[in-house]
Amino acid sequence: MKTSIVVVTKDQLPYTRLCLDSVRIHTRESYELIVVDNASTDGTHEYLAALAAETEAARAGGDAFAPEVKVIFNDLNAGFPKACNQGLRAATGETIALLNNDMIVTPGWLTNLLGCLTATGAGMVGAMSNMISGLQRVDASYDSAESLERFAAEFNRADRGKWRPTVRLGGGGLLLRREVLDQVGDFDESFTPGNFEDDDLSLRVVRAGFALFIAGDTFIHHFGGVTLGRGQDYADLLRRNADHFRAKWATDDATVAYLRQPVADAIPAGARHVLDLRCGAGALGLDLKSKGAARVVGVETSPLLAAVASRSLDHVAVGEPAMVPLPYVSGYFDVVVAEEAFERAADPRSLLTRINDWLAPGGQLVTTVMNVASLNTLVELLRGSWRHGDTVLPGFLHFFTKKTFLETLADAGFEAIGVQETVANLDQRGLDVLLALAELSRIHGLSDGDVAHQWQVLSFLVTARKKH
Repeated sequence: MKTSIVVVTKDQLPYTRLCLDSVRIHTRESYELIVVDNASTDGTHEYLAALAAETEAARAGGDAFAPEVKVIFNDLNAGFPKACNQGLRAATGETIALLNNDMIVTPGWLTNLLGCLTATGAGMVGAMSNMISGLQRVDASYDSAESLERFAAEFNRADRGKWRPTVRLGGGGLLLRREVLDQVGDFDESFTPGNFEDDDLSLRVVRAGFALFIAGDTFIHHFGGVTLGRGQDYADLLRRNADHFRAKWATDDATVAYLRQPVADAIPAGARHVLDLRCGAGALGLDLKSKGAARVVGVETSPLLAAVASRSLDHVAVGEPAMVPLPYVSGYFDVVVAEEAFERAADPRSLLTRINDWLAPGGQLVTTVMNVASLNTLVELLRGSWRHGDTVLPGFLHFFTKKTFLETLADAGFEAIGVQETVANLDQRGLDVLLALAELSRIHGLSDGDVAHQWQVLSFLVTARKKH
């Protein structure tokens, strides 16, 4: 089986050299290399042309181990999705690997990815990395090329026990089957120059019936932020493409494919029947099913996302959580999960009443709530520039502090049994503003308790028990 390895470049020649050298050194399987260059001006063009010529000469001279190297030169910067698609269309392998040009592959990388892809029958698998979003991120302890090699040698020990099903894979360090592209198509170029095209492809692949797996026994180093950069321009791009993703998938949440690990960890062990009121693409349900939950039911307002989630969950109903009919008797569910559902509900109290009816005696509600009294909101209000969508998510109709939400829960017949807070990491300026506001509040008797801490909380995860 041959693998086509696709790399997109735009300047950054030192990183590209490191990437392609690592591919040459650490790839033992049959492969072809396809590099698509987006109008580089730093010597990358000349380097790639020489590399292709040298490799072709080696092949012509009878070197059976020299891979075929194809280079596509663009006259203009086409962005990542389009350039990547050019590489995908030029690929002739049965499997295709996608690498960023600021990645360094490690010993056994392709062997392990192919092993995971083949054994699971998945449509796509992805590696772990030090710089990647979601479940594929790992804290890596190395500070040199030599210590990276040592870290990877230990990390990359083949172990199927570390493979994990998912509904989202990051675009770098990705291995997919040719038949997947033939069925679902390639990257959506409307996400140019990049960001969220990998989320979009992942959801389309799952919707088509292919499984995704994280190869937890495969590590690829990623420098991160080399091509698209960081700073305000990158933040604006991220925001724009998040808006586009939300519009395309008919959702108000751009993170619908992500598993919130703290929420998954808060669900009691042994819960057999679970209802997820904002199931998104089904990430939580897939995680619960893989751990032995007997039945996971989802509710999702977006028909597009419901079609994705239905590939992982036992049943997905389309509609608003407070109104959608569910064919289950009262007291059927052990746990109801409601991530940021009450902020979006037309009537939070009515939704809590439904949840109370769905839950078995002693059943638990697991919910996350944004804190409207966070410093982020306060600062924007002081500036006079607070807008819906800046410091809270789009689609919110109601706003809570921890105090008001716990009071709402108690009024609806629930007893809070656990509260976990997500606290902002503030710089010195933020801390100064926080302390100054807290002092003013104390002087004028506007608040009691540790108000500075309350304002530092971004969100909270609440576990509540249905009262008898």
